[in-house]
Amino acid sequence: MNRGLRRFLVILSGLGSGLGGCVAAGPPTGSLAEEVRVCPAGPVTEGIDVSVYQGTIDWPKVKAAGVEFAYIRVSDGTGSHDSKFTSNWSNARAAGVVRGVYQFFREDEDPIAQADLLLDAMGALEPDDLPPAIDVESVDGASGATIVANVKAWMDRIEAGSGRRAIIYTGRPFWDTNTGSSTAVSDHALWIPNWGVTCPSISVAWSNWGFWQYSSTGMVSGIAGAVDLDRFNGDRAALLAFAAASAATAPGPDAGTAPPPPDAPPAPATPDAPPAPPDAPTQRVYEAGTLTGACQVGADGAAGAGGRAGWAAALIALLAAARFPRRRARAKIARCGSGHPPTSSSGERS
Repeated sequence: MNRGLRRFLVILSGLGSGLGGCVAAGPPTGSLAEEVRVCPAGPVTEGIDVSVYQGTIDWPKVKAAGVEFAYIRVSDGTGSHDSKFTSNWSNARAAGVVRGVYQFFREDEDPIAQADLLLDAMGALEPDDLPPAIDVESVDGASGATIVANVKAWMDRIEAGSGRRAIIYTGRPFWDTNTGSSTAVSDHALWIPNWGVTCPSISVAWSNWGFWQYSSTGMVSGIAGAVDLDRFNGDRAALLAFAAASAATAPGPDAGTAPPPPDAPPAPATPDAPPAPPDAPTQRVYEAGTLTGACQVGADGAAGAGGRAGWAAALIALLAAARFPRRRARAKIARCGSGHPPTSSSGERS
């Protein structure tokens, strides 16, 4: 199909939804699935992720530099414990940096043993700690089905042991190529690595992202040398709400399905409950060659306060959707125009 005809068909399909209207943003089809970019819905919160490679970190200086959160590596599989984890874990919190733990996952090792290592090193989480993250970027000779099964086993173990709903770090090329864009864990928040771009490119398995690693060469006061830079898709209040929601929606260690006592009164009916609020908007950019379409949020084409609040609600809804998969929040597109984001470059790190 020539480029002019393709552009005409995209414009025609947009008109069919009604001028100024919104359409559900389902997974792209055809060639548009080659590139899906999702821009922040409003303000973002700056953070970093660190390991032994950053050496001894001066956490008060890091906090003073504007870093609000940090994901801290506990190990590379079960064979390499991060020697800086214990000091980083305690010192980050002491400095007022919201902390989370991640593990570089090895597909050729037992997922349960890896999860148990993290749980033992992490200990009990504080209410404002971020949920644990699994770093999935190494095939280690495993098939796509094995990768998905191992990741799911790790997540189930983490959630049972910590009472938190885990998140996944994985790049679009890795996930789409090796798992066929599996949606088996897409009800878990996504931490996407994509460096040097305005908006990150994500797998079609997800409709949005929670964290974005946007650079591997950042410079931050208190850290000697380069460090990975990250953003949370929301302000600090939304970040703390996300941490709380990860505890509220995860099946904790003692969670079960026991029925109420025989004499327990029935729950009161709520026939007049208000309808669910509309899905939170987001910004999405679909790319296929030189054909692009940038969609913006808000009546005036900018993500205002309503869009920012909507994203926070949507992120929390994503976590809650684990128990109600049929109610998963779906992003919507509003007021489409044209745009040409920078060329994609993906970043994934150990």
